[in-house]
Amino acid sequence: MTPALASPYAALAAAYDTTIGRPVFERTRALFETLARRFRLEFDDAVDLGCGTGLFCRYLALRWGVPVTGVDLSPSMLRIAARNCRGLPVRLCQADISRLHLASPADLITCNFDTLNHLTRPQDARAAITRAAAHLRPGGAFFFDFLTPAIGLPPNKPVRRTALSRRCRLTQILRWSAPDNMLSVRIILEQKGAKTRTESHFERLYPPAQVFRWLASSGLRPVCALDAESPSIARPPAAAARIVVLARRA
Repeated sequence: MTPALASPYAALAAAYDTTIGRPVFERTRALFETLARRFRLEFDDAVDLGCGTGLFCRYLALRWGVPVTGVDLSPSMLRIAARNCRGLPVRLCQADISRLHLASPADLITCNFDTLNHLTRPQDARAAITRAAAHLRPGGAFFFDFLTPAIGLPPNKPVRRTALSRRCRLTQILRWSAPDNMLSVRIILEQKGAKTRTESHFERLYPPAQVFRWLASSGLRPVCALDAESPSIARPPAAAARIVVLARRA
């Protein structure tokens, strides 16, 4: 039987947290708290770009006691986020982050788990950074991550990765096209008592030097960059597959 094809994150939304969402959230939370302590971050409000199911929004509201605005393009993910953030000072909105326009600036903006890479046109990724900078108050912090071409996948060969939960199996089939730094991700979701569903999306892997140029042109100064897989308070090596950055607006 041919699996039903879903639009990006439509099928995945309900199974996201129990398969890949929570492990990624925990890693991101630990890195954020490390940098928050080291650089003495203080913020009275926050915006989470590409908020997905709202796990980081929920964390910011609960742990830091601040109002949070979560922004995502997927209505399916936002429905789960609304459930995860119920009763908390979290406002959710559906928007393209490369064209972000919020009513007021914030002290902290976060953008985690490949959100920047999902913007496959470089002009859109750069615009998202520019819009984030425009929505920061002076001295505000921008915390984000991105995948680089040092992802470590064999060019043009499929690589399968599987995540399991009690009720489902999630298989990712990754294929990296080296010449244009494009990563295709095909997801197969097998759930008990339901039809197998598949969906696909694409990401572009951005060289660190390019991203840091965009930060500089947007008026953002990186204060720390870490290899997300082997974090240390130092500039990550050129071979880092995923980089986490903390930048400040002047």
